[in-house]
Amino acid sequence: MIVSRILLGEDLKKGLENLIDFNYLKSGIIFCIVSSINNAILRTSNGDKSF
Repeated sequence: MIVSRILLGEDLKKGLENLIDFNYLKSGIIFCIVSSINNAILRTSNGDKSF
């Protein structure tokens, strides 16, 4: 299990990519996120976007 923090103002996707690279991860799951996000675009598995 890896517990990590993405700093205030850091891009979520880039923060997760850095976490993956730093820990040499090949696969995994995100069990829980507690966060406050300023701006987000969500995309479902079928490609639809929510704003």
